[in-house]
Amino acid sequence: MLVFTGKEDNPDLITMHRNLVRGFLMNASSMLLPDGEIHVNHKVTAPFDSWKLEDLASEYFLLYVGQDDFRIEDYPGYNNKRGSGSRSDEHFH
Repeated sequence: MLVFTGKEDNPDLITMHRNLVRGFLMNASSMLLPDGEIHVNHKVTAPFDSWKLEDLASEYFLLYVGQDDFRIEDYPGYNNKRGSGSRSDEHFH
């Protein structure tokens, strides 16, 4: 079991997140129709930009098309949550 604890700028944690996204992209890309799309909601500021999602996507011949601002009002009922631990139900910025 992987445990995603620690500060978000920890290189080991970044590697774990990248590997998680890599696995998702690998599986999702195998299910796509020729004109299919994969949408990933992701922060683009440091340290999250070091996940290098475009590089991960290119490993599976996926093409980055664009970026939209996240507008929470487009997702009724959405709440930011931490991934695990005793504070997992707390919101984060």
